[in-house]
Amino acid sequence: MKKCYLFVSIILVTLIVCFACTPKRTKFNDSSDNYNFQNATIDEFYNELAQAQSCEMLMEMTASYQTINVTMLYDGNKSYQSGFASEPEQYREIIGNIVYTYTRQGTSWVKDSGQPYNSGDSSGGEEFIELFVGDNYTYDEEEDVYNLKEDADISLMNMEVKSMRLELVNDSCELNGIINSSGVDISFSLTIHELNNITITLPSVNQSI
Repeated sequence: MKKCYLFVSIILVTLIVCFACTPKRTKFNDSSDNYNFQNATIDEFYNELAQAQSCEMLMEMTASYQTINVTMLYDGNKSYQSGFASEPEQYREIIGNIVYTYTRQGTSWVKDSGQPYNSGDSSGGEEFIELFVGDNYTYDEEEDVYNLKEDADISLMNMEVKSMRLELVNDSCELNGIINSSGVDISFSLTIHELNNITITLPSVNQSI
């Protein structure tokens, strides 16, 4: 069960990373810097996210009394992923068509020699975008939230999205729902916030932390 849960966690993190890298990111214009999502629609939020230069994503998954929390930061061509389970803490930087990975090893950071990067290959990011399509939800005016339609057929790498609740609060988007993998229900939550407020500083290589 632990191995299966870790595998699902890695898949979801990978999907979120691909999703975050799918749109081209450019700076907000001045009128959007203080954008408030309180009265926005899902599609309006996604359009703002697609233009954002940076953001923070917080993911939590729970199944069979096991919980995994992952923090992901994005800042232009740089990204950060916190360590979880057996996965190490990492930074990534894309230069041209090469992605360089900085991995924490003990008390120091090691940078690899780089791997080819294809900006046109989202490797599953499009599947995650379906969670941000307004037509897939109904709006609950009393609670001011969006609930995934019962007939919405969304799967993430063959994992069924059984339910999802999306709430736009001030400067953040919060997703809470159930994802089923091989018959196991997994509670899933994702918070996206701090649009254009994140700055990533890459670690010094081969120096103790």
